[in-house]
Amino acid sequence: MRISAEQIKDNWTDLVEVINSSFSGERLKKIEALHDHFKDRMMLAPASGRAWYHNAFPGGYVAHVLNIIQWSLNYYELFKKQGMYLDDITEESVIFAAMFHDL
Repeated sequence: MRISAEQIKDNWTDLVEVINSSFSGERLKKIEALHDHFKDRMMLAPASGRAWYHNAFPGGYVAHVLNIIQWSLNYYELFKKQGMYLDDITEESVIFAAMFHDL
């Protein structure tokens, strides 16, 4: 699978929007600094170096991260609806864990 240069750019924009809308304060500054520093590498990186693994194509890393964030939030909402005890887990922490699960 391949994605277009435009989709790679759009995925990066979507990730930056998630960062800016999900975090604040010192955590936001540090996440922004990390993503600014590695922007070119992260935008073009595959999610895996193994051709048979998920998203092993240019731009696959960010596409994968966005997918995992969405899936994680879907599960978070499902668990809340099912009455699971989530008082000590915030949406921000779910997004943070999803964003950095492969690093």
